Formats: sequence, structure tokens, C-alpha cells
Amino acid sequence: MDWRKITVVLGLVLLVGTSGTALATSTSADALKINACANRKTGQLRLAQRCRSTERSVSWAQQAAGPQGYASVAADKTFMPNASRNVTAMTRSTDGDYYCFDLTFTPVNMVVSAGFGGSYIVGDVVGSSTLSRDRAIALCGTAAVDAVVYFPKGESGFYANFN
Repeated sequence: MDWRKITVVLGLVLLVGTSGTALATSTSADALKINACANRKTGQLRLAQRCRSTERSVSWAQQAAGPQGYASVAADKTFMPNASRNVTAMTRSTDGDYYCFDLTFTPVNMVVSAGFGGSYIVGDVVGSSTLSRDRAIALCGTAAVDAVVYFPKGESGFYANFN
């Protein structure tokens, strides 16, 4: 058994464990990014923002835990604010097939699931790469919309997670 390798691994685990607190309290734009330096010869990692000449820079993203917000819509198509989080309002299109959500944050994606009997359910966040703001305003009749769910003639309610 190579005690030197075991010592290096245990030291790395201890370093990551004690340094994680400092990383978690970061308030910069890179708060979800972990930066480290890898020794060019041994590969040993060291958490740091700047690397030495004998090291190379490495980084990886932290995994977010759960949705930032969610919305519950009952089978009778009413918004359930007590079973929702970070949703300031829900409006429906004039034809009733589009559900428009105003959130307290800007989502990048969403996942929608329906109760029993639900079909044709599709959700999009509003933004340049998904549903355009102009289209969302046309569907919802308001500029205060961050996500839109299409659910025509649904026989159930649905639940939307926003990240």
C-alpha cells in the first residue's frame, strides 16, 4: 500500500472540505464555478484563484440544488399561490390555452408535468433562445411574463419547475 498516495488523497479531501465553505460564501458572478490548480507532474489539485507556473488551471461548475421556483395550477385551471414559490402572478391567454407566469427571477429553463389525463403540455421560458418576448406578450397580453405553458383542453392541473 502506498501511504504517500493515500496521504495526498486524504489531504485533498480535507482541503476541498474545508475550502468549500469559502467558495460557497462567494458573492461574485463566478459563485457557481469552482477554480483549482493541478500540479503538471503529479496532478494534485489545490483550490486557488491563481496558479503557479508548475500548475495548470482547472475549473468546473457546481450543481444547483432543486428549482428556484415552481407553480401549481389546479384541475379547475386556477393558480395555487400557497403551493407555488417565487411566482408573483399567473395570467391566461384569451383562448385559455396559454398560462403566463411572472417570476421573481429570470429562468433559463423549465420542466412541466401534468396530473392524470394531461396531454399536449409544453412549456418555454421567455428569452432570445426560446420564446421571444414579443410572442409572449402577444399570447399573454402583458410584458410581465417570464415563462409560458401551453396546455389546451387539459383535464388536470399541472406543476411547473423553473430554474
